[in-house]
Amino acid sequence: MPPASKRAAVSLSQRKVSAPVRRRGGRPSQQEAAQLADRILDAATDLFFARGYGATSIEAVAQRARVSKRTFYHRFDDKATLFGAVLHRIIQGLRPPPAMPIVTGAGLAEILRRLAGLIVHAAVTPQALALHRLIVGESARFPKLAAAVPNEGATREAIALIANILTREARAGISGHKCRERTSTTAEGKLAASFRLASPGAFMTDRYAVIGNPIGHSKSPLIHGSFARNTGQDLEYGIIESTPDGFVTAVDAFRAAGGRGMNVTTPFKVQAYDLAGERLPRAKLAGAANALKFDGGRIVADNFDGVGLVNDIERNLGVALAGKRVLVLGAGGAARGALLPLLAQQPTEIVICNRHVDKARVLAADVAADGRVVACGYADLAGHAFDVVLNATSASLHGEMPPIAKEVFGDGALAYDFVYGRGLTPFLELARAAGKGKVADGVGMLVEQAAEAFVWWRGVRPDTRGLIAILTIPLA
Repeated sequence: MPPASKRAAVSLSQRKVSAPVRRRGGRPSQQEAAQLADRILDAATDLFFARGYGATSIEAVAQRARVSKRTFYHRFDDKATLFGAVLHRIIQGLRPPPAMPIVTGAGLAEILRRLAGLIVHAAVTPQALALHRLIVGESARFPKLAAAVPNEGATREAIALIANILTREARAGISGHKCRERTSTTAEGKLAASFRLASPGAFMTDRYAVIGNPIGHSKSPLIHGSFARNTGQDLEYGIIESTPDGFVTAVDAFRAAGGRGMNVTTPFKVQAYDLAGERLPRAKLAGAANALKFDGGRIVADNFDGVGLVNDIERNLGVALAGKRVLVLGAGGAARGALLPLLAQQPTEIVICNRHVDKARVLAADVAADGRVVACGYADLAGHAFDVVLNATSASLHGEMPPIAKEVFGDGALAYDFVYGRGLTPFLELARAAGKGKVADGVGMLVEQAAEAFVWWRGVRPDTRGLIAILTIPLA
């Protein structure tokens, strides 16, 4: 292999390929089949690394490889199988990613960082089981790779995440998704299934879990598993998918099994708040809880979404909120959970803007004693610019745009979308077009609120920046 400095930084699918030899009679020859598979893998490698797993379609891969979808499906069952084959080939060192140096040293570090980001977003879906089967055998290589990588930051965290994901199926003998399919639909059955994510016979001292419906997409097990490794905490973290009317039963079963705390996601945050015997101020204001602590016979509720948001803005993005004019779009649960932590930073003013102004006024009145908060409708924003604009609406989940103009973004403004993992949303596109300052999505808020729950439960603060770097999808 030539030195890295002399290698052309061209995409794999742009490299010249020899025309395959087709036999008469319709079936491809062995040589042709191998060349077609290589073309598909080369095209997929380009697209996975340029766009990410979620944004890469089978149609795009087939078009880039210059093959039909029928030809694609003759060689790969689905996108997850293709993704597994791409990763397997890169891990083996047979193909470096596009424009990457030889797979050693810094090149290896960058590959591992990218692989971790791709796997984290791909390997938590049932369709990715084929990926696990294809590359689980490679997991034994990662401890040796870790020792060869010079830096101690995101790369080692990437290796740990990859090793955890790739070895999970081998350790447990069954994946978390399969567990849920093969157990009963009762809360007790699902609870037992969630614990099989750990290796048999290796259950740790303290048990935690995330509960929701659906829950297969949750990053919480990856995040809290990373926190536990980094802080040396002896704990186990599972997932529980409860039926809409089975939340209380599921929580009771988890507590009876020794559970110490839970993260709570959609649609159970209000039920979690109602169940708690003790509700801390942030949960009271939000009327919802995203974390529970089981302390003896007590259930304590808190809401860390807002403090996670503030930590991400101030610590990770370097934007001080003190003395700033802050615009909050939306007056629902996400906005409610953010207000007290935002006000604690002493901004000059917080303006809550909502389609239904009365709802914004009620929310503003609830926190009036904590700082200057104003309510308005979208039409009232004309002629006003802000230092920080927070999109707490659900518009980005549907690819929609809140009814605002780019003039709301002041010079050097931060535009922050609570939604994460969707790239450049219409809201962030508008902010970028305004050309005034920074844009960010909610991935840092996700990790930081998880860190706050971890501190609440364990009394030790984990590092978050390396994990945020791995989970971040570039806003391009």
